[in-house]
Amino acid sequence: MMKSLHFKLLWRYAALILSIIIIFMVFLYFIWGNTLRANATGELLADCDNICTLLDTELDQLDQLSKRIVSSNQLQALFVKDIYSDTAGAYYGRMAFSDTLFEIIRLSFNHMELNMFDVSGRYVHVGMTSSFEKRTESPLDVVPWGQQVLDAYGKKVILPAHFPELNTTDEAMISLCRAFSPENPTRETAILELQLQYPYICQRIEDAIHNEKEKKKIFVYNQAQELIYPYGETIPEQTKTYIADVLTHPESYTDMPSTARTLENKPVLFTHKTSDFTKWTVFVAESEEDLFFSFYQFRTLIIVVTLVVLLLTLFITNQIATSVSAPLQKLEQYARTLTLDNLDTFELPEYKNSFRELTSLYCSFGQMKSNLQKSLKDVVSAHTMAVDAQMLALQSQMNPHFLYNTLASISILAEEGDDAKISQVCDDLSLLLRYISSGSARNVKLEQEIEHTVSYINLIKIKYEERIQFHLDIDSSLMSLQVPKLIVQPLVENCVKYGLEVDPPWVITISGYIQNSFWMIQVQDTGSGFSPEYLDEFYQKSAGLKADNPISDLNINGLGLMNLYIRLHLLYKDQMVFKLENPPEGGARVTIGGPLPAETNNGGTYHEV
Repeated sequence: MMKSLHFKLLWRYAALILSIIIIFMVFLYFIWGNTLRANATGELLADCDNICTLLDTELDQLDQLSKRIVSSNQLQALFVKDIYSDTAGAYYGRMAFSDTLFEIIRLSFNHMELNMFDVSGRYVHVGMTSSFEKRTESPLDVVPWGQQVLDAYGKKVILPAHFPELNTTDEAMISLCRAFSPENPTRETAILELQLQYPYICQRIEDAIHNEKEKKKIFVYNQAQELIYPYGETIPEQTKTYIADVLTHPESYTDMPSTARTLENKPVLFTHKTSDFTKWTVFVAESEEDLFFSFYQFRTLIIVVTLVVLLLTLFITNQIATSVSAPLQKLEQYARTLTLDNLDTFELPEYKNSFRELTSLYCSFGQMKSNLQKSLKDVVSAHTMAVDAQMLALQSQMNPHFLYNTLASISILAEEGDDAKISQVCDDLSLLLRYISSGSARNVKLEQEIEHTVSYINLIKIKYEERIQFHLDIDSSLMSLQVPKLIVQPLVENCVKYGLEVDPPWVITISGYIQNSFWMIQVQDTGSGFSPEYLDEFYQKSAGLKADNPISDLNINGLGLMNLYIRLHLLYKDQMVFKLENPPEGGARVTIGGPLPAETNNGGTYHEV
C-alpha cells in the first residue's frame, strides 16, 4: 500500500501543497511578527523617552527655581530676621518675604509646596497656606535626610516619594532639596525643600503613555535603587529581581527591549532608559500575550485555513490518483497472468483511457511481450555481470545531494572571500573522492578509514557549523588494523541523515576500542533513535540471509546498514559483531566489529577495555 502509485500520487501532491502553505505561513508569521514587534517595542521606547523627558523637565524646573530662591540675598536677609513673632514688624517682614518669594518664582504654587528651615529652629512653609515659625528644636532633627543635604554643600538632592515630615499633608511628595548659608557664607546652615505633589507626577506619567495604558506597567527607580513610581505598591519578586539586575549591571543591558518572566512565569517585554538630569531609570513593561494578541489570532486563523485546505487537497489528489492508478491496476492484473508458458498465446484486450500516456503504456505492454523471450536471455547475462560489479559500485557510490551541498558551500565561501576555508573544503572533498573511487583494495588500515571519515565530517560541518558536534575517540593501537573499506563513514552518514530530526545541538560520537580480543567501532548519535518496527524488520531480514550466498541481497542504493551487515558477514561469518540499539540516554547506537588477527592476540599492543 505504501509503495502503490495511488498512495504516492495522493501524498506527494498533498505534501507539496502543504509545504507551500507552511512556508507561506512561516514567512508571514516572521514578517508580520517582526513588524508588529518592532512597532510595539518602538512604542515602548517612545514611552520611556516621554517619561524621562517629562521627569527631567519637571525636576529641572524645580532645580532652577531652587537656585533662584537660595541665591536671593533679600530673601536670605528676611529669613534670618524676626518674621516669626506676632509683632507688627514681624507681620510686615512676612509680607515682604512672601512678595519677594513670589517675585522670584513668577508662577503659581499649584502642585508645589516650599519648606525653608535652619539649624536655629527657623521654619517657613509656603503652599496652599503659609506659616512662619521659630521652633525650640531644630527642624533638622525631625527630617532624616537633613544631614545628607547639608553634606551636599549646595548641590541638589532629590528625594523619592515620601510623606513630608514638617508640613502635614495626606499626599506623598517628591522633594528637591538644596542647602544654603543665610548667615555664614562659609557654612551651610539652612535647607530649602521644594515639594512636588506625587499625584501630579503620577498623572503626568500616565498622560505620557501611548495606547493601552491599563496594560502597561511603569517603574521608576533612582540611583540608590529606591522606588520612585509607583509609590507604595507591591512589585512581584521576579520583576524586582530583573530590575535590580539591570540597575546593578547596566553595562550588560542596552536600551533595546528584553524579555523577562513575571511571577506567573509569563514573558513580559521590558524597555528602560536612564534620564540625563535626575539619573532616574524608567522601566516600561507589557506582557507579550497582550502585545501580540492580534497576531496570535491571525496565527490560529492561518492554522485552521491550512487544515481545511489540506483536507480539500487530499480529496482532490485522491480523485486524480484514482483516475491515474485505475488503468495501471488493470494492466497489473494482465501482467500477472502473463507467463513464459502462455507468452505466445496471450492476447491483451483492447483498452483506451483519457490519459494518452497511459493508453500508450498499455499498448507498449502488448508490444513488449513479443520481445520478452529474447530479453530474458540478455537479462540473465546482465545479472551475472551485475553481481560481480555490485561491490565495486557500493564502494564508489556517493550521495549526489551531499556533493551538491558541498559545491554550494564552496560557492558561498567564494562569495564571502574565505579562501582558507575554500582550500580546506577542496582538500577534504578531493581526499573523499580519491578514497571512495580507489578500488585497489577491499581492506584498508583503520587509520585510512578514520582519515576518510574526518574528511566527510569536515564537509558536513561546513553546512551545519556549530549545531553539529563530532567526538572521535579511537584507541591509537587500532590505527594499523586492517578493516573492510568504508565501514565507519557510512555509519556517520547514517547518523547525519536520520539523527538530525531533533532540536540541535546534534552530537555524534565515534569510538574505537578492543573488547575480548575483538576490535569494536561504535557510532552513536543524539537523534530520535531506531523505531521498534525498523529494528524488527532489520533483524528479521538479517536472520533470513543465506549464509552461502548473501550477495544476492545487495542493492546499489547506498551504503546502508544492511549492506554493511552483509559485507562484514562475508568477511567474518559468525564472528562478526553487528548491533543496533537505542541507549538509555537517547539517540541511536551502532556497534560493529570482528576478531583481531592472531598475531595481535599474541603479544600485540592493543589494550583490552
